[in-house]
Amino acid sequence: MINLLILLVAFSTPNENIQTEKYKLVGNRQYTYNNKGLRSQKISFDSENELEKTVFYFYDENRNKIKTEKYLANDSLLAVYEYKFNKQNRKISSTKTDFLRNKKSSKHYFYNKLGQKIVAEYYSKGKLVKKVNYAYNKYGHQTEYLVYNSKDELKTAYYTENIYDEFGNLVQKYKRNKDTKLLKTNLYIYNNKSQISESLTVYHTGKRSNSKRVYTYDSQGRKIRFDKFISINDNK
Repeated sequence: MINLLILLVAFSTPNENIQTEKYKLVGNRQYTYNNKGLRSQKISFDSENELEKTVFYFYDENRNKIKTEKYLANDSLLAVYEYKFNKQNRKISSTKTDFLRNKKSSKHYFYNKLGQKIVAEYYSKGKLVKKVNYAYNKYGHQTEYLVYNSKDELKTAYYTENIYDEFGNLVQKYKRNKDTKLLKTNLYIYNNKSQISESLTVYHTGKRSNSKRVYTYDSQGRKIRFDKFISINDNK
């Protein structure tokens, strides 16, 4: 594993000039907050500013998000997520009820001494279907994502290399598979308040168009909106 991580550093990719691409707007997300400063709602709109989905968030007295409800534009309930926390206010389980597919699934989470999630177990109909192991760098950003099946056999491995600016802001992120093939590049641009003002994503597999997000914040520094764009370059 150590040899592979060294190899990832050696394969760092230079900053890709994707800001010159042409993009089209495909939608936006808008957020509202309750009187405790917690995000209470997310509303999704398409490129014509027509409503797509609405999401509501609910919290306990410790400010932990304990439930999420997702609704379609016609107000039909799409899904409900419920979360449980331990005494350290770490999320230890989540349950999803999918009303569209009429199914229920759950996840269980495990942490290290630093409070970082290191294992997530996925269950369907009460049976373990897969397990994901995580690893982090000194900045607390994820560097490994290893997927095992119910027989504890490694099925998928992703490795992330993170690059930071002189202020410690994450500015570039490279995602590779176990063969060190570059799958995705993320670029983050910050404003003078160290808030992400723009993010760009390059997909190297050719299966998805490159994308861009532009973020808006309120006077309290809370994200209240982002507009999403996809590349319309001729070679896409």
